Amino acid sequence: KEEELQRVSLYPNPANDKLEITSRLPMDGLSIMDINGRELDRIEVSTKNYTLDVSSLSKGIYFLKIQSREFKSTQKFIKN
Repeated sequence: KEEELQRVSLYPNPANDKLEITSRLPMDGLSIMDINGRELDRIEVSTKNYTLDVSSLSKGIYFLKIQSREFKSTQKFIKN
């Protein structure tokens, strides 16, 4: 858990329109999950930095699953 947090950062959190995702290692895919574990969106990426548009999400708590060849991480974020 500790090294997961060091690998990926999300900001701002809570987010209004955009969520910046920064990783020390290249990411391959992102999945947005709601609080009940339903997948709302899946995005293919191949970068260390990504700007996620969250403007269409309702207010609430979400989880971002980040996949790469080297690691998997799940981070919680709040949409305002």
